[in-house]
Amino acid sequence: MKYVFLIKTFIMKKILLALLLLVFASSFKAQNDYTDLAGRWRLGLNMGAIWESSDVKAIPGLGGGFNLEKILNKRNDVFLGFSLGFRYLGGRTFGLNTAPQYNLQNNSALNGQFDTVTNYATKPGYFYANHKTYIQDGNLELKMNFPSLEKHTGIIFHIWGSVGICKYKTWINAKDANGNKYDFSAFKQQEVSQSDLSKVFNGSYGTLADGSGTNGTLAFIPSVGAGIGYRLSKHVALVFEHKISFPGTDKLDGFVYAGKSCANDFYHYTSANLIFTLYGSNGSSHTSTTHTNNTVYTNPTGTQTVNTNPTIITTPKIYPPNVIITYPVNYYSSQYDNVNISATLQNVTSSQQIGISLNGTQLQHFSFNPSNGHLNFQSFLALGNNNFVVTANNGGGISSDNVTVIYNPQFTTGEIVVPTNTTVPTNTVAVNTNTVSIHTTNTVVPTNTVIPTNTVTVNTNTVSIHTNTVVPTNTVTVNTNTVSIHTNTVVTTSTVTVNTNTVSITPTNTTITTTTTTATGPVGVPPAIQIINPPVSGQTESNMGYNISASILHIASGNDVTITVNGVGITQFTYSSHNAMLNFNAPLQDGQNIIIIHATNAYGADNKNTIINHHAGKPPKVIISNPNTNPYNTVQPNVLVNGFVHYVNGSADVKVTLNGNMVPFNFNPVTGSTDVNLTLVTENNQLTIAGTNQYGNDVQSIILIYKKLTSTGVGASADSTKNNNASSGVGGGIGHGGGMGGMSGSHTVPAISVISPVADPFYTNNATATVMANISYVLNVTDVSVSNNGAPVSSYFDINTGKLSFSAPLLSGNNAFIITAHNNYGTSTKQVNINYTPIIINNGFNNNNGSNQQINPIKIGNPGGGMQPKINTGGTAPVINPGRPVITNPVFPKVNPQPTSNPNPPRTINTGTFAPVNNGGGGRKIGGG
Repeated sequence: MKYVFLIKTFIMKKILLALLLLVFASSFKAQNDYTDLAGRWRLGLNMGAIWESSDVKAIPGLGGGFNLEKILNKRNDVFLGFSLGFRYLGGRTFGLNTAPQYNLQNNSALNGQFDTVTNYATKPGYFYANHKTYIQDGNLELKMNFPSLEKHTGIIFHIWGSVGICKYKTWINAKDANGNKYDFSAFKQQEVSQSDLSKVFNGSYGTLADGSGTNGTLAFIPSVGAGIGYRLSKHVALVFEHKISFPGTDKLDGFVYAGKSCANDFYHYTSANLIFTLYGSNGSSHTSTTHTNNTVYTNPTGTQTVNTNPTIITTPKIYPPNVIITYPVNYYSSQYDNVNISATLQNVTSSQQIGISLNGTQLQHFSFNPSNGHLNFQSFLALGNNNFVVTANNGGGISSDNVTVIYNPQFTTGEIVVPTNTTVPTNTVAVNTNTVSIHTTNTVVPTNTVIPTNTVTVNTNTVSIHTNTVVPTNTVTVNTNTVSIHTNTVVTTSTVTVNTNTVSITPTNTTITTTTTTATGPVGVPPAIQIINPPVSGQTESNMGYNISASILHIASGNDVTITVNGVGITQFTYSSHNAMLNFNAPLQDGQNIIIIHATNAYGADNKNTIINHHAGKPPKVIISNPNTNPYNTVQPNVLVNGFVHYVNGSADVKVTLNGNMVPFNFNPVTGSTDVNLTLVTENNQLTIAGTNQYGNDVQSIILIYKKLTSTGVGASADSTKNNNASSGVGGGIGHGGGMGGMSGSHTVPAISVISPVADPFYTNNATATVMANISYVLNVTDVSVSNNGAPVSSYFDINTGKLSFSAPLLSGNNAFIITAHNNYGTSTKQVNINYTPIIINNGFNNNNGSNQQINPIKIGNPGGGMQPKINTGGTAPVINPGRPVITNPVFPKVNPQPTSNPNPPRTINTGTFAPVNNGGGGRKIGGG
């Protein structure tokens, strides 16, 4: 029975011919350069294979469809873009199980509910599941693409998600050609091959499957997919896509596997797509240069008139070239001394703009088609690495691409020949009563046996070969190489005595002239086998088949491979000489299964084996789903851990431990859901969930880090300008009113304390400021941020020590840095004010007599209230703020004070006194003013 439907060849040829014509037509007219505008619409036509992941072993069928999408990108060079579209798919899937299926009482197609003839549930009680399913779906999809990648490399990559409606109708083959049930008695309820089933089934699907309506069944269907391909031209691209659709039913194939009613079926579609991009108006940007054409006219009266009308000359924008070597791939290994190289060049209009080099030497001969940008050339190769570089240059820039080709010729074993001019003397041969025939076939028999079955006895004859070596038994050993014996035969007379008869034989005393050839190729090596899957021998599998893969080196083809499973030969396998990979599916019987792979070549053989243990059941599977991060950080002592333990009989097969100690849990034997409520005490905790059954065990663990909150408090802040006291905790700050208070209350929000600068506001003449602070009760680095006057500032926060530090350039005037910290209980902020006054020196003359120079004092802020230091080099000592630099200028004899128009005239700086410290949370005040 064939489970792949026939394709109407004539219709398929028409479709393929139409697609090819569209491709060539678009390629001929396409421009390889982009405009600044992205494409507006895309139409895709696709065809490929469609198959199901269900309870019945899938056999791929053929599908096809189309999609139409509206591109939402405003430009074609953005990194990430989106599009909205509609996609249609239609196709047929097939399936066939080679093992019998039981428990058919609930299958309406096979229990006689709709047709008493197809009552397999009563007799024989089993059925070999099969199906043919017609599928149609329509989806609205949101696609994410990468326009910049497509523009610069020609590579198309996109992913999408969609929702839509699926209509499916499933048929099964349950009646023979006479309309009766099939007779499976010859199979003895055993697993058989598909070829055995094809001898029973007639290929007619005439019974509507369980779960399918007569007019088909509708289902809501979400889908996901991805595609990758290459832009052949501006308008046409070839893209390969894979889509997975989830119709939300377990009866897509018409069967529900016993014990797996919760596992829904879904289907795959892998296709080749021709995608056509439709653009709007050109919209290509250009630069314009305006030239003023001033024409002067002279009137009869002598008056000149100038015409200033501008003449606008537009210069088209020149896009830089783009070079992509399409063949061969980089580090391609060649056995031949020449190679053909192809490339695609964009924004190149002439071969004069192209340069090609091999290992630094320019190549002159190549062919270039400016209409499609295709470049092709051939070159001889040197032994080893050959680096080809293709460069294109136009007014917009330079682009290049390179490829390395490795020339590695394949050597063959040379012919080894006996050295020249060996003289064989005349010998007398005694051979009972048989006649000796000496032929001229130039074959040396190493054991000196004359065919047939007659032994030649050579008495004391010596064979002289170049170096006069005596070979007593006349045995010439030349490994496994062929000895070539050439001409120049000297004929003499030799007498052979056969009993009492004398036989005259000619020729004798043959002089052999030979030529010695030295083999320069590598010595052959035997095969080398490495089993890749399964990774270890002795693993346990519950499925009735297992995919075996192995690497086999130094063989010519799969004809050199022999495979046995439990002593039975396997002929259904694939071997790729391209990557030396062997793949086949090994049928498993209950218990231990021994798989042996044997490979041979002219130089030897290799054997590898592996063992797979098969049981009808599955080993446990443990999954921890919540928390979804490992390790998991928390400030709460109470944590709920959720997971699943599949394929166990009950809670007795489940074990949950915290730090090695058993803890209680809730287990649902139907769904396998496992819930664990924990109260954490220590900081580092390891929770382990283990499942065990007769087929094996599984264990999963998660690390829970509990960051316990300490009992420190933050009290109210105090404002030094208002002389009020905080009730408790840490006050507002130092310098701008604040105090150090007591500790009380339960602190949950983050705490921020500034280490440097100590004053707030802080006055400086440096253009860059460094700030350091301590932050407590923050779990993640991303929960801390800094901004300056609303703009983000780069900072470093050590989550282990709680230290925050950053350096930032300052703007003239006040810079308000805001430190923000966040946790589960709230957000805290801290403002650091830094007042920056640049140093400004002005040279000039006063308004009195113009003879005395005046230097504006350096504006230095101070924490006392805006005083500026008084600088005087004329004899009077300046009054300065302690801790600030004294700046003098000995060049000038006198420095006048600030003019009276200055809104902040110089004044004596109050050095400041400390206010009393209030232990109850008040502040201390620094600064005068």
